[in-house]
Amino acid sequence: MTYIHKKVVSSTQKELLMHIDAFPHLTVLSAGYQTEGHGQFDRVWESEKDQNVLCSILIKDISTEKLIHLQRDIALIIVDILKNYMSDVTFKEPNDILVKKNKIAGVIVESKTRNQNVLGAVIGFGVNINQTVFSTLNVTSMKLECQTSFDLIEIEKIILEKILAFI
Repeated sequence: MTYIHKKVVSSTQKELLMHIDAFPHLTVLSAGYQTEGHGQFDRVWESEKDQNVLCSILIKDISTEKLIHLQRDIALIIVDILKNYMSDVTFKEPNDILVKKNKIAGVIVESKTRNQNVLGAVIGFGVNINQTVFSTLNVTSMKLECQTSFDLIEIEKIILEKILAFI
């Protein structure tokens, strides 16, 4: 695994996809802040600086069969992790992770192909950890739910370990 952390990027997802040939298999890019963070259908992913886990993983060796269910499988891994801290964590198709009907995390998987061959897939995920103010309704964080702050590095490490063990 190659791990890269940047203070600011446009989007961890976009950066890995744009430079897919330059990064090796299992490159992890995390960021303290994204200027163009996005979810599915290019929806904006709101995140204050250094308050949440913002991360993407490049997988170059993946079958089309595994790619089909990858977004759901990764979301369910994150659901299981969050259940260690909170109750009422659920997965809502296609990519939302909720706590009591409020969004706490999201997963996006995008692939890049050339001549009908999959060059790789990028798994992006954002988990609201310590942010407490959001401009949209029906959004929450671990801090809001548990009334305590969390170590971002530790939460990211736990998530990455589980996802990399699955991949």
